[in-house]
Amino acid sequence: MSNRQTAKEPEVPNAGDTRINPIDGAEMVYVPAGEFSMGDDDLDRQFETCPRKIVKLDAFRIYKNEVTVAQYLRFCEVNRRKPPGKPKRGWKDNHPVVNVT
Repeated sequence: MSNRQTAKEPEVPNAGDTRINPIDGAEMVYVPAGEFSMGDDDLDRQFETCPRKIVKLDAFRIYKNEVTVAQYLRFCEVNRRKPPGKPKRGWKDNHPVVNVT
């Protein structure tokens, strides 16, 4: 059995399980809830020390790949938003989108 979900998603997916976003067709990866260590006790001396601390996150899904120009322009169209200006080198539909926040 594949870890890629095509039918009804299980109640509790496994870490790394994927599914397709029905809105834009992008592949999304499941990241379970958990803790991680954030910070670094050994930073460059030009910055203040940022001691490590434990951060807890809820489960979430994240796109497996960067959002492409084509996906972002579709998002702008559907949501009636003005797209950002093109970079000097131009845009290609299958490249990651830039100049967005």
